[in-house]
Amino acid sequence: MVLITNRCEGAPQPPGSRLPHSPEDPSWPPDSRLPHPEGPTPTLPITDVVPKPRCSAVRYQEVTTRRKRTRMIEKDGYTNVTRSNIRHRGHRFLADIFTTLVDLQWRYNILIFTLTFLSTWLLFSFFWWLIAFAHHDLGKESDPSHIACVLNLHSFTAAFLYSIETQTTIGYGYRSISEECPEAVVALLIQSIVSAAIEGILLGSVFAKVSRSKKRAQTLIFSRNSCIAQRDGELCFMFRVGDIRRSHIVEAHMRCYLVRPRITPEGEVIPLCYHDMNVGYDNGMDRIVLISPIIVTHVIDKSSPLYTISQKDLLNAEFEIVVVLEGGVESTGTTTQARSSYLPDEVLWGHRFKSMITKRPGEYVANYALFDAVYEVDTLAYSRRYIDDHPEVLNPTSEEDDNWKRANGEVSEHDRKARRLWKHLYKRIRKQQREAAPPIAKGDQCIG
Repeated sequence: MVLITNRCEGAPQPPGSRLPHSPEDPSWPPDSRLPHPEGPTPTLPITDVVPKPRCSAVRYQEVTTRRKRTRMIEKDGYTNVTRSNIRHRGHRFLADIFTTLVDLQWRYNILIFTLTFLSTWLLFSFFWWLIAFAHHDLGKESDPSHIACVLNLHSFTAAFLYSIETQTTIGYGYRSISEECPEAVVALLIQSIVSAAIEGILLGSVFAKVSRSKKRAQTLIFSRNSCIAQRDGELCFMFRVGDIRRSHIVEAHMRCYLVRPRITPEGEVIPLCYHDMNVGYDNGMDRIVLISPIIVTHVIDKSSPLYTISQKDLLNAEFEIVVVLEGGVESTGTTTQARSSYLPDEVLWGHRFKSMITKRPGEYVANYALFDAVYEVDTLAYSRRYIDDHPEVLNPTSEEDDNWKRANGEVSEHDRKARRLWKHLYKRIRKQQREAAPPIAKGDQCIG
């Protein structure tokens, strides 16, 4: 956010004057006045334009700078990684010709399919015509005593038709091979073997391309935004996933990764470093049942890559959260994978997803119009690390300081409610730790 000042020409400024809405001003939110190693964290909502103060000599404008970030995984699941300067790329792709044909686009598949059959028909038609020419069969159709290698083959057009009949096993009966030429028998064997291999590869690749489950991922949808809020006494990262088909995904399980640059202690720069975000792998909660849309949660704790991220850090953070759903297609038995990602500006701090499940007589209804709907909840803007290191932010302030803040309009009702809520949750967590209670599950599956 950028604060733009425009002082009117000739307007005197008193010495020691300060800008309103600054950390020195009493109207600044109380959370920013606490010792914060990550910098002040304003709790004011982000708006396009801040109302103009009474003094007409100064104009303020709050602008949210959103530069376009490069995604590694697009919202529709396609990867945004270009591979260049690969040695022997063509040779490597030809060595795995079947997978290459399956991965090609349909227009190239149809073109290769057509050109392959036409080229083999023309090639063997030339061989049949060459055999007839070498045996002097051309131009002797009127000689009853001459036995040709291929009966009724007197031109290149006839050789082309005979090549099609042989390779496709049509067998009209008008043209046929005789016992006069052994080379014709060898040519027939070669064409039959080659045609069987070509048909097996091409038809197999087309069948594999039609039956593969890649398009099944188009009916597995992820929420447009993700949320960070408290759940079960823990600060959690949440997103919603759903399946719009009636046929289910078998053994579906989730994976979640945070991708960002990292510099090692030795100074090595890793442009894309993957950090695992536990969504219940240790207790089996990562295996989900997509009968209805599910909210997948990641608990932000000391092992989480979001442990040091606060609400303010999201404005200029450089990371991408990649979510992967993998499972088997019920109708075909093949494996499918759906992917999506969330950039920092797609992570909504202090929000939850609205419930989209309603109950009717005899059935449950999932209203997908509310699939991306969220609502705001009371959530402190601090990171989980700061809350653990400074538990005083969850405790009420002294009466004198609190009265001073209320007198200056610094403590809002929203902040007081959030502090009371977090204080209750913090005491609950500490009590569980003292009693050596079982840890709260790292993942969660909640319908709605």
